[in-house]
Amino acid sequence: MATETYTFLKNIIGRNIYNELKRDAKQYIPVATVVLIVVLVLTYFFHWKILSWILNLITGTSLIFIAYIIGIVLLLDFGVNVKMTRSWDGSYKMPNSKPFKYHLTKFWEIILVVLAIAAIYFSNKYRRHYAFECETFLVDENSGIYHLEEGNDDEECNYTTKMKGYEIEELGYSFCESCKDWVEEAEEVYESERYSRR
Repeated sequence: MATETYTFLKNIIGRNIYNELKRDAKQYIPVATVVLIVVLVLTYFFHWKILSWILNLITGTSLIFIAYIIGIVLLLDFGVNVKMTRSWDGSYKMPNSKPFKYHLTKFWEIILVVLAIAAIYFSNKYRRHYAFECETFLVDENSGIYHLEEGNDDEECNYTTKMKGYEIEELGYSFCESCKDWVEEAEEVYESERYSRR
């Protein structure tokens, strides 16, 4: 009787596809991890728009990051030895009664999926926060209010200086109400246009 290493995930997507994806993950994930670490370290020290653009490209809900997370899940997935049964045509297949260790792979894969969703969610939050830190705002230092540099048509915008988002956070200035309304309207228009295009 033949023995083969199997996981719940391998059983679902098929042995050949699983092995091919895992082989690709072993090749590309280490390089992608180094790139991601370098970019994240740079975002800690610098507040550049080009870094924000790269972060948007490789984190959050981007397809690149989702593929990266799938690769991590495949690399962290562990298999257990299962005694295969021989079918009528001479090929081997999974037995109907699977060993207890095989069922443990289900729980491990559920944990990996939950961690993957959390990674996507928190990296999305981080990239949005970093985009704010890189943005330039018009600041009214006397009243402690900051305004949008682009899309601002408020006549009462008496700004005294320009600051980056991370500087505003340190000083604790509040966002202008008219700018906030403008952003909300712009987001609503964007969402409605996106919905109508479908």
